[in-house]
Amino acid sequence: MPEPTAEFRRALGWSATAARSLGELRAVEEALKDVYATRAVAEARRQEELAAGGVVGDNDVRTGEAQPLVLAATGLDAIGESDWTRAYEAPLQQSRTRRRYEKRVRKALAKARRALRARLAAGTYPDGAYDE
Repeated sequence: MPEPTAEFRRALGWSATAARSLGELRAVEEALKDVYATRAVAEARRQEELAAGGVVGDNDVRTGEAQPLVLAATGLDAIGESDWTRAYEAPLQQSRTRRRYEKRVRKALAKARRALRARLAAGTYPDGAYDE
């Protein structure tokens, strides 16, 4: 069997690091899911108890907190593993490109407006109508 190269060993090390990181991310995801779900259930129960007790005003303060928590807890499942490792330079580049394009459009429109104003100003008054 041939001896593994340094590049192969380095790649193997990175692979092990990535596997450990993925395991840590999964553990954090599960912990967050548990916290969100527990908090959502507690808030829903609290609102039910307040509504059953006929307390006026207290329920209005925190109305709607349980629903975002449930959505956040279920939203953690919607994040795929490919999203964890996606590069974040792309949105910046798209944003920069979009800003540059919008600037070019604004400049072109301003130039067209200036030309239109010049033509309108020149053609508004007949020759010699307002000469003194």
